[in-house]
Amino acid sequence: MDDKRKDTVIIFLIALLLWLIYLCDSEMSRYGIYTIFSYNVHEVLGLIPILSIFITISWLLLSIVKSMKEKGKKSNRNLGLILLVLCVIQILFIKNQYQTWNTSCVTSVKSIQESKMEITINQNGTDIALDCPMLVLYMIKADGTEYGITYEWNKSDPEHGKICMIQAID
Repeated sequence: MDDKRKDTVIIFLIALLLWLIYLCDSEMSRYGIYTIFSYNVHEVLGLIPILSIFITISWLLLSIVKSMKEKGKKSNRNLGLILLVLCVIQILFIKNQYQTWNTSCVTSVKSIQESKMEITINQNGTDIALDCPMLVLYMIKADGTEYGITYEWNKSDPEHGKICMIQAID
């Protein structure tokens, strides 16, 4: 493997590692878990999607320019195609992130479906199904107890979400 390809593979592996760290931190921060990464590190890691899309677009443009100069090289076209696919995936990811909303409310749990790892609440007359970690399922009851609940949901599916926090109200 020549040095150029080796450098490209190393860059892709570093980018993949950064994205995995970002996704891990993002999932943990949903539940307020800042034991592995502090909140300050969490804020810095939030820049990874934006920075990576700018880097990918820049690299794609450089690859296109280089491909035009060296018309016979197939490797530049393949790299450009890979970068174009990555660019589209990153844009869709960021678009999806901006469609995600958080809601906090005080309500009771209407039902618990352990097989689906899901609870149902009623918010403003609408039943909302919330994905819920198994540990939390065993701690809550559908007996009319009021809970302070924070959950996230996507604009495209407002009747389904993911629980972030739940606390019994005394």
